[in-house]
Amino acid sequence: MTTNNLNMKRTAILLIFLTALVSCKKQGLSPEGPSDIRVINLTDSDFTELYVNTGDGEHTYGNLAAYDTTEYIRFNKAFPEAEISCKVNGVSYTSGVPDNTYAAYVGQGKFSYKVWSPSRGVLDMDIVAEAPLDDK
Repeated sequence: MTTNNLNMKRTAILLIFLTALVSCKKQGLSPEGPSDIRVINLTDSDFTELYVNTGDGEHTYGNLAAYDTTEYIRFNKAFPEAEISCKVNGVSYTSGVPDNTYAAYVGQGKFSYKVWSPSRGVLDMDIVAEAPLDDK
């Protein structure tokens, strides 16, 4: 093998190694998120087909019993106001789609959307910061 061929092979191996190293870089946290979000049902009604849209992500949580809490779900970003919808005894309820045009993201952390007062198809909701974000 000539020196030229050996140098080309070394260069090719080095390029492959560097490409693999750069492409496997762990995604860092940003000021916008991620955010772990759960829902707390403060009503005496069971929720079915519970759905949350944080403004930058959406997830179906399934069913949630009265006065119960879901598990945390990780979202890349979340706003203080979210669209939360569900069914109660087959009737659809929603918090509505908020206008988050000028809202700031909640940032890194664990947050709970507390939901109460299902009346006339409308859910009231508020967000509460619960804990720092786990390093996953």
